[in-house]
Amino acid sequence: MWTRLLYQSTLKEAFVPNKIKGKWLRPMISSRYQAMLKKEFIMANVPWPIEKLEKSNPRNKKPKGHKTEQLKIIKLEKIKKALSTNDDAMLKYRQERLNNRRLTGLDNVGSQVIPAWMKFDREEYEEAQKEAKSKTVGSDEEETKPKKNKGSRMFAEKKEKDNE
Repeated sequence: MWTRLLYQSTLKEAFVPNKIKGKWLRPMISSRYQAMLKKEFIMANVPWPIEKLEKSNPRNKKPKGHKTEQLKIIKLEKIKKALSTNDDAMLKYRQERLNNRRLTGLDNVGSQVIPAWMKFDREEYEEAQKEAKSKTVGSDEEETKPKKNKGSRMFAEKKEKDNE
């Protein structure tokens, strides 16, 4: 068995099958004797110079699966990225969907009974609020003075009349 190693230049060549003239020949040293030789190397504290060759068997390969399964991960990553960067647009979209929803129940009855000129318009209300804020921001003096209600003025006038 060991004399066969003399014919080969390296151990690796002795352990691998060879193709000669289109025919495969078995390795010079069989797997059983390779294991014995490796054991003797380890017992003698000599490092084993050959690493086991990885043989790829198609049976061990994981099946590819359907195209939808392969693309699902990529699609989910795209969705997460879009949602994380576009929170405001998502909230705007949800609010738009709520506002455009068909009215049901009492809301539907109320919209049919109440005339159009009495209905609440949010956009007009928000514009009016902005205008009111812009007017009050321009006059700082009026904000610093305490405002009295009409009721307290009337009470003060009555008190003055009583004192006279």
